[in-house]
Amino acid sequence: MVGKLLDRRYLIEARIARGGMSTVYRATDQRLDRPVAVKVMDHQFAADPQFLARFEFEARSVARLNHPGLVAVYDQGQDGDDVFLVMELVEGGTLRELLRERGPMPPHAAAAVAVPVLGALAVAHRAGLVHRDVKPENILVSRHGEVKIADFGLVRAVAAANTTSRSVILGTAAYLSPEQVTTGNADARSDVYSSGVLMFEMLTGRTPFTGDTSLSVATSVSRRTYLIRVRGSTVSRRSSTLSSVARPNVNRANGTPTPVRWPTPSPT
Repeated sequence: MVGKLLDRRYLIEARIARGGMSTVYRATDQRLDRPVAVKVMDHQFAADPQFLARFEFEARSVARLNHPGLVAVYDQGQDGDDVFLVMELVEGGTLRELLRERGPMPPHAAAAVAVPVLGALAVAHRAGLVHRDVKPENILVSRHGEVKIADFGLVRAVAAANTTSRSVILGTAAYLSPEQVTTGNADARSDVYSSGVLMFEMLTGRTPFTGDTSLSVATSVSRRTYLIRVRGSTVSRRSSTLSSVARPNVNRANGTPTPVRWPTPSPT
């Protein structure tokens, strides 16, 4: 793929990351002479009309959104077997990489990440869009400290594909809401739940539910019917501010059933 001129416009220069269903490349838009990120889906999706229709619909929907916490979508298309999405290039890394490098964050640093993410989710929810896969890998942090959320609509597009088994749980188990695990359904409150897990992990260095396999994690999530409590002294020691502010916010975001949660994120 490196060196290929995609759609006679995007020159693929280097691979940035590889995920379960796609690969992201750094590229140059030859027409506008600007660097971009190009996400190329696995070839299994190229011949699936349901996926292609949903992929185009989701790309158009996200491209209409305008918020500094959202990775901008510039273009989408297909070149032979390569189904692709062209996005804003965020020079930096992911929140996952940051957590691996530095460990748990102090409250002010976690808030600096959470505020733009929650703001972006709120804008998307008002437009009728649900992310469905909020996790550190989808949070990008630029070299200048800008925080943006990526991959809106991708899970929904994959779910529409004929190649996707209806028995497969889409998303990352540790961040899925109970309703996503049990019924496969998701709405704005599902993103609120995942955001709560994200905040928990930023503050403690781990997710609330763990297991040997994705299935065991999903089972733990689906069986919980009460609020996640920030247990032990690990969180409490971090600061009194966390005890009085972050703890109830994390608990409410991770409330089950869904009526306990906020209907959409609020960055304030």
